Amino acid sequence: MARSSDSNQVIFVLITVAACGFLGAFQLVSNELLVAVISLSVFFWLALILDFGLPIPALGCCLACLQWLVGPMLAYYWNISESRYQMYVDPATYFSFAIPGTCGFVIGMLTFAGKPEDAKLLRMRDGRKDFEIGVVLLLIAVGADFLGRYLPGELRFFGHLLSQLRYIAAIYFLFSHHSWRYVMIVFAMSHLLVRSAESAMFHDLILWSGLLACIWYSTRKRTVLAKAVFFAVGFIFVSSIQTVKREYRDAVWSGESPSFAVVAYEVLIERMEFKERSAIEGAIVRMNQGWIISAVIRHVPIREPHAMGETIKDAIYASFVPRFLAPNKKEAGGQENFRRFTGLMLADSTSMGISPLGEAYANYGRMGGSVFM
Repeated sequence: MARSSDSNQVIFVLITVAACGFLGAFQLVSNELLVAVISLSVFFWLALILDFGLPIPALGCCLACLQWLVGPMLAYYWNISESRYQMYVDPATYFSFAIPGTCGFVIGMLTFAGKPEDAKLLRMRDGRKDFEIGVVLLLIAVGADFLGRYLPGELRFFGHLLSQLRYIAAIYFLFSHHSWRYVMIVFAMSHLLVRSAESAMFHDLILWSGLLACIWYSTRKRTVLAKAVFFAVGFIFVSSIQTVKREYRDAVWSGESPSFAVVAYEVLIERMEFKERSAIEGAIVRMNQGWIISAVIRHVPIREPHAMGETIKDAIYASFVPRFLAPNKKEAGGQENFRRFTGLMLADSTSMGISPLGEAYANYGRMGGSVFM
């Protein structure tokens, strides 16, 4: 009975998102209402799928809604002081593509990704050897991290990938039920904490911490209150890092050795900068990928023709063929496609892609891009 109820809820979300995509494509209903309904539906799906198991597809859809719909909507109603990060086309032009494109992405993920049996399988598995497996993976990761600096350029990235096994080790420790499991999880994650503090870059920390937290959540069924606390803690964690990181990063990159806890206390407690206009504007800019996508819509096909799948084929080819076999394959970082399809300048030292939604439009246009998503 419970499974039938869950399936009906998923079908309801699917129908709601599909209807919003259709209405948005033809601009039949206000964009504000459609963005609100789509976002609430996707977050409801995330809350539902957390009881099933691994919510990676749902998390991806939530990020897509925030970056492609909510962020752009806020940007249209907030006078961003830096003109570079403003929207480059009017709301109707942007959302008539962004809404059906995002809905297409959500429908695909909702239909084909994330199985209700995930949590049941994780809870039923025999975890007696998980601690030993975690130790082996952690040793491989530490060894790859140490030896990676001595590897030639072609193999250095392979060493980097092996070093990421420390996070998979943390997941094995979590399921081991060993008395030392939490100590080993902290040890496995400590490298990421130190690296994030030294570089003042928190992207990997947020991603891996969020993934590990979701897997921990799936180890047993939770109450509605526990779920609300889980979401609240996650929101506060990410929001705090986003508010503090600019001041902390400026201090680190200027050669100082600040304490993140001290900087966080000064910014969040003493000065309460999260209430200031600059902090709110910065949060909107960081959330919003729409300014890039809108630049693509403005630039293609007027000044740059549609790529007709060229960048998709290049990406697939580059993913499977190592550089020593294809020395002329595309470089990582996204700078080439960013300049080509937005018409905007970007420094070689800055990595910035045009997002999956922007790439869909750049290749196939409004209708084709929505179907591609």
